[in-house]
Amino acid sequence: HMKAIKYMDKEDYENELKQVVGETQSAHDLGNDELFIVGSHGVLLVGKDSDFYCRLSRRAPGGKDSERHSTLLIPFLSLMSRKIFISNFVLRMFVLADQLGIIRKLIHSHAKDPNSIPKIRSMLSSASREVVTLHEVLGYVKESLEDIEIPPSPENDAPGVVLHGLLDSHRQLRYLIRRVADLQKNVGACQNELDALREGTDVISETQMFRLQEAMQSNTKNLELQQRSSERASNSLEIMQVILSGALAFDIADRMTGEWSVLDTDWGQTFLLPMIEFPGLWFGVNLVLWAIIAYCLMLFMNYLAEKATGVVTLRFTVNREMNLDALRRYLGSKKVQEEEISFEKDKRIKRVAWEENCSATWFNSSPKIELCFDDHYLLTVYVSAPKTNMLTENNLRQAFFAELIAAGVILTDEDIEYGTSSELPFLQQLLFRSDHETKVCEG
Repeated sequence: HMKAIKYMDKEDYENELKQVVGETQSAHDLGNDELFIVGSHGVLLVGKDSDFYCRLSRRAPGGKDSERHSTLLIPFLSLMSRKIFISNFVLRMFVLADQLGIIRKLIHSHAKDPNSIPKIRSMLSSASREVVTLHEVLGYVKESLEDIEIPPSPENDAPGVVLHGLLDSHRQLRYLIRRVADLQKNVGACQNELDALREGTDVISETQMFRLQEAMQSNTKNLELQQRSSERASNSLEIMQVILSGALAFDIADRMTGEWSVLDTDWGQTFLLPMIEFPGLWFGVNLVLWAIIAYCLMLFMNYLAEKATGVVTLRFTVNREMNLDALRRYLGSKKVQEEEISFEKDKRIKRVAWEENCSATWFNSSPKIELCFDDHYLLTVYVSAPKTNMLTENNLRQAFFAELIAAGVILTDEDIEYGTSSELPFLQQLLFRSDHETKVCEG
């Protein structure tokens, strides 16, 4: 055999070796005409009896020399296979880091894409599965390194002693253990980054929910204003209908009596004829009468507007177990105006609404009440009543629940809150504010 240094000639010999063991790293003379060549993907041991080479994907059988050094080569090659696996593991971590970077960019630019949240959640789910897999695989690699036993240096075998020093499997094992420990830290960092991105996604969702809640509150206020405006227009239309019906009745009476006029009577000629004959006086009388009727109509319209706008409104969530039979008897004593039933999977939700009569029980007011319930629980309550001097939100609430308790629908009204509690989380306050807030609208 040639000397080991001649195989590292950067030309024909080394090119031939690269086809077997990959990129050549070193070549060594072991003595007794034995050569040891190390490549990136395997090793080659050349002896006077036979040749031996081992690549990570396959192994060629050897003779006595290879069998003699197998106790040293097999642990070394096992460590090298794990080293290559760890290198590929690092590449996969780089891919994961790039994926997390893409998710971070999507979070920062979520306002540009209305479908960003589903995309981000899907990518977070995929990244989470990959982090779990990487953590498990790294644990398996660590356990496999703990089971490797490095043989001692052979005695009375000079080439074996030299080969043992060249392989230095103890150093390789310590190096791989440190690499695994570093990779565990990197995987932990990826997990922390994933948690931070997930929290960022939750913040985006909360922000969108908050904006949606604000939009719903704004739309609700607009609807209330439009409702009051519609009520005022409806009142005006009713007044005009009354006026037109009166005018029609007078026209019919005129047709039935022919050309009848007050001036045909003696008292009409005595009192009205002088005013008609006086220039401009009868026109002035008509203007005064018009002003009086218009003023009375304005007073009546203002009264109706104040009655429509001065309203106490309670909205709150009950979620209290109830007696359904007692509730049916209670509703049987009311004049239910609206009734709506909706089905959600195996649950039936019913909504009923009615208007109470004006009485001292309701502090001289006539509230409109709406209940939402299923077969077992009273879910939500909506109470709206015209504002009076004695009526407050607490009085209205107490009067309503006193009726429910007296009817046996619920046992108590304790722990039913309709105001916003400061102990609730901020997002929960935002989500349920519309169901728990008390609003007093006064025009």
